[in-house]
This record gives sequence, C-alpha cells and structure tokens, in this order.
Amino acid sequence: MPLNRKVKALKIKIEEDEMKNMKKIAELNIMIEANKKQHNAQIAVLKARHLKDLGECEEKVEAWKKVAANLNNMFEDEKKDMLEDVMKTKHQKVPEACEENGETWKKVAANMNIMLEDEKKDKIDTIIALDIVIEKNNKQHETEIGDLKALKEKELGECEEEVKGWKRQAENLTSILVKEKKEHEDEITILSEKIETSRINEEEIKCLKLKIEEGKAEIDEVKDKQKHFFGQLKEQVECPVCMEIPRGGPVYVCPNGHFVCKKCKTGSCPTCRVGMGTGKSLLAVTVVENIEHSCKFVDCKEFFALDKVDDHEKICQHRTVSCPYDKCSEKLPLSKLLDHLNENVCSFKLKVIENYSKSGSANFKVPDGSESLGITWKQRAFSYQETSFVIFPMKFDNFYYFTMVMLESEKECSKYNIEMEVHAYDPISPDSGVRFKFFGKPCSIDEEKNELKYLGLSVNCRGMEKILRESKDSRFTLSFKFS
Repeated sequence: MPLNRKVKALKIKIEEDEMKNMKKIAELNIMIEANKKQHNAQIAVLKARHLKDLGECEEKVEAWKKVAANLNNMFEDEKKDMLEDVMKTKHQKVPEACEENGETWKKVAANMNIMLEDEKKDKIDTIIALDIVIEKNNKQHETEIGDLKALKEKELGECEEEVKGWKRQAENLTSILVKEKKEHEDEITILSEKIETSRINEEEIKCLKLKIEEGKAEIDEVKDKQKHFFGQLKEQVECPVCMEIPRGGPVYVCPNGHFVCKKCKTGSCPTCRVGMGTGKSLLAVTVVENIEHSCKFVDCKEFFALDKVDDHEKICQHRTVSCPYDKCSEKLPLSKLLDHLNENVCSFKLKVIENYSKSGSANFKVPDGSESLGITWKQRAFSYQETSFVIFPMKFDNFYYFTMVMLESEKECSKYNIEMEVHAYDPISPDSGVRFKFFGKPCSIDEEKNELKYLGLSVNCRGMEKILRESKDSRFTLSFKFS
C-alpha cells in the first residue's frame, strides 16, 4: 500500500510538472507575440512617418515648381511689356534693362531649384536613415526571437529530462510494488490457511476458556472456603482474656479443649473454670504459625505471615510514637504526628527545604534571667526530599542540646548525613569565630524520648555565653545542612 501511494504521488508530480512546462511555453509564446506586435507597431509608425514626410516633400516640390512657373510667367510678361515699351520709345537702354532683369530672374529660379534639390536630398537621406533603423530593429527583433526560441527549447529539454527521470522512478517503484504485492498475496494465502486452521481450533479454544472460567470459579470458591476456614481457626485460637491471637507457643489448653495464651494463663480455665493443668496444644501452635496475623496498630489494616509481621511493625507508618516536644506527653500514630506538630502547639509550621539548597537554619532567643534555669523551645519542623525532620532544642543543667529527629525508622535515618552548627545571630563583628559543630546522622523518632537530647549537638553553658556575647538581644542561630 505505501508504494502504491508513492506511485500515485509521482504521477501527480509528473502531471503538475507537465502543466507547469505547458504554462511556461504559453507564457513564452505570449511574450513572442507581444514583441512581434510591438515591433510591427513601431515599423508601421516609422512607415507612416516616412510616407508623411515623403508626401510633404513632394507637396513642397510641387509648390516650388508652381512658384518657378509663376516667376517664369511673370518674367515673360514683364519682358513682353518692356519690348512693347521699347518699340514705343525706341530707346536703346530699355532692352539692356530687360536683359538684366531677365538674367536676375533666371538666377533666382536657378537658386530655388537648387534649394528644392537640397531639401529633396535631405528628405531622401532621412528616409534612407529610417530604412536603416527599421532594418536594424528587424535584425534585433529576429535575434530576440531566436534567443527566446533557444531558451524555450532548452527549458523544454530540461522538462523532458525531468519527466523522463520521474517516469523511470515511477517504473522502478511500480516494479517494487508488483513485487511487494506478490509477497503480500503470499502472506495473505498463508494467513488464510492459518485462519482456516484456527477456525478448526475455535471450538477447542472455547472449551479451554470455559474450563479456565470454571477453574477460576472453583479457585474463588476454594479461597472463600479457605478464608472462612482460617477465620474459624483464628476464632478458636484467639485468647478469651486478651482477645488476641498468639504469635507463638506454647498455647495452653484446658481438659475441655479451651485455649489460652501463655501471658494470660492462670490456674483455672477462663472459659469453663476447670483447672488448666499443664496441657499444651501442638495443633494450636501449628495454626498460629500458618495463618496471617494483623498488624497490632489500630490504623493499619494489613496482614502478614508470622515471620514478617514483627519486621513490619517496626517500620509501620501507624506505629505509636511519642511527640518529641519535652512539654508534650502525647503518644499517637506516626502517620498523625506531623498533623499534631502543625497545630502550632508543639512546633512551628513545617518549612520545605529545596533539593538544590540542602540547608536551613532556625533562630532562638534566651529569655532574660533564665541563664541558670532549664529552657525548652518550640520545635522547628522541616521537610527535605519528602521526608520530615524536627529540630529538638532544649537547655538542661549546664548544657544546651540540639537534636535533629527524623520521623522515620533507624534504617531510613542511616541514609542521611547532617551537619549542625550553632553560632551568633546577627553578630556584632562579622569575623566572629565562636562556633560549635556536629557531624553525624539524624536520630529516629523510635528512640526513647528521654535519650533524644543526648543524640545530637551538646554545648556547654560557658561556650554558649561566648556566642550570646557576640549576638544581639541574646539570640543565637542553629544552621544545618544535609549531605
């Protein structure tokens, strides 16, 4: 199919090129005709001007001839009159005068004839020059027509070569198309045979699908039965005292078959009140080891095998933790601790640290007159790489303690390195050099609350006094950086 489209496109291209060539030829013919018309018009104008000048020249010649004839007539008449006067007067001088006047008129007539001949000659020269110009224009026009014809033939030749090239390409593509068509026909034949074969197997496929669906239904039914069965087993091995399923043996059993876990076992059965004795149920232990156990934290709805449930509870996002603020004794799920801190009771609102920055700071003020007393500041909460941290500051006895607590497990804390530095806030001298630093890892929220203050930066009161002397308003700054 793609080759067929290419052939059609080539044919369209060839037709478009032929149309363009025809259009160019028509334009050249129009130009030639226009040049011919213009040249013929120029020749006609020159001929009309030539004929007009020639007519005017002939008219002037005729006029001068008439003038000469009139002069001759006047001369003859005057001569005749003079002869008559001579005859009358018989005076000898009169004929001489007549002779002189006759010669004068003859000279005038001769001069007029010369002038007429000169003017006629000028007109003839002008006509010859016009003929030369016309001949020159004819030659130039013929040259231009020859050039246009040569250009036309050249462009026609180029167009024919281009058309031949497109035709050759179209022939090549046609041969390829025929070849591919044959290949496609062979593929269609093979596919038809396969389809025919698959039709034969359609009934088998339908039967297999029905069997698969029946198998899925049977599996679902087995799963439901298994779930119901394990539910009944859980109810049977559940301790009637603590209402929990034991996570290990021994599981004690009374003579009447009632179970109780090892931490709730007493002298009598809590169900039937008979003496418990020392009976242990191996069956109950087997059930406990093979059923899925729910996470012990209320907000967690997940179930795990016995060998994995303890590991999950160590890192469960709903595990119970203590608020790190020294003045808060609340214990709550870890998933709700950040909301608790953002209530502005135990901590200021969370600040986000951008990945490109990797650093932050917090400012603290020592209340006047409290140098010898214990001080607890509100916590500062930060978020870095979608993980929450809390700066835990306090003064106890002769030390200031600064701990960064990460709201994650100890394993997650091991992936981070921190640098904490306490120094003067807005120091009086920019060259202040009193600084105390800590390099290490943040501590986990799972650590004992009473131990948190010892897991970060500790600064003696004397060292802090030096920092406070360099600061304004008894303030200091704790800067930190992640790496």
